[in-house]
Amino acid sequence: MTAIIISTLLFSALAGIQFINLGRANPIHSIWISEGDVASDRKTKPPTISILAPERNNVYSTDNISLSLKARIGDSVTAYYPVLREIYCETDWQTSKIYFYNHSWSSLHPSSFEVINLTEIPAGNHTIMVYAVESGKYLTHRGPKGSGLNAINYAYYYVNFNITDCALVRFTVDTTPPKVRVLSLQNKTYGSSDLPLNFEVDLTVSQITYSLNGQGNVTISGNTTLTNLSYGDHNVTIYATDEAGNTGAPEAIIFSIAEPFPTTMVIAPIALVAVCGVGLVVYFKKRKR
Repeated sequence: MTAIIISTLLFSALAGIQFINLGRANPIHSIWISEGDVASDRKTKPPTISILAPERNNVYSTDNISLSLKARIGDSVTAYYPVLREIYCETDWQTSKIYFYNHSWSSLHPSSFEVINLTEIPAGNHTIMVYAVESGKYLTHRGPKGSGLNAINYAYYYVNFNITDCALVRFTVDTTPPKVRVLSLQNKTYGSSDLPLNFEVDLTVSQITYSLNGQGNVTISGNTTLTNLSYGDHNVTIYATDEAGNTGAPEAIIFSIAEPFPTTMVIAPIALVAVCGVGLVVYFKKRKR
């Protein structure tokens, strides 16, 4: 077959035969022609936005938070070539818009997943509003355009539309740790092996623990008592963690438990003195006789 085609081409060239570009002589192609912009119709739904992070009404202990979301074009039975044209957000602590992307007819994919990092967020309650802008076409009619060799057999006339939807998320940034003040223990020596551990915290906390002599943390619900403390030096630190995850702790309290006074060594001399006293009394009574 290949040999036949090559032979035909060589023969035609020798014979001076010219081939006609049938594509130009008989143009059969189409073109889209814009007729302006219109509002979206009732059969076109707005894009949908799902904010994955930050979580709604959550409290964060950092000023660096990721904003992640999913966006999808809305359902429509009348739209042609719908795309997500813009996704951006507005925050209460910034004046300018933050764009996930801003494209013009960039993609025909129906869904998108986007992530951006928000940094240096001030402490306090905040809101983020995310907007998704969808663009598309509505076909108005079609028909030929032009005549002769420049005729376009299929011209599609359309109008453009944009439709927008938004989603809101509220959250809190709290980077201040709670303050703990120990009330009962001081840096001094005690004569008891059982000591109260009383304290107060300036914030509502989710967890309170203490560590004695650098050992593992012990969870408590409030004031407690340190029992069976050995003689010698000790240290204790109280930790309070708030709902945002901030942990506060005062400086470690360093104290000592003193051994009790040796009473056995004191009783023996007293008893000896008493015996001697009794002996002297007996001696003097005998002298008087």
